[in-house]
Amino acid sequence: MGINFIEYVTEIRLREAKKLLEDMKYSVVEVAQMVGYKDVGHFCNVFLKKYGVSPTAYRKKQNSD
Repeated sequence: MGINFIEYVTEIRLREAKKLLEDMKYSVVEVAQMVGYKDVGHFCNVFLKKYGVSPTAYRKKQNSD
């Protein structure tokens, strides 16, 4: 059947978050808020569960390449 609505929205939010995290002008808190998460801790947990790295670690890796 595929994914449910919540999973779909989460996927879209996290894809956008990945793009925004590559731009150093936004903090992780700002990125979380921009993609619809009020709680940055929850955002970090969801991001970590999906991608296996924290938003901060993802940002560091992207900007070191």
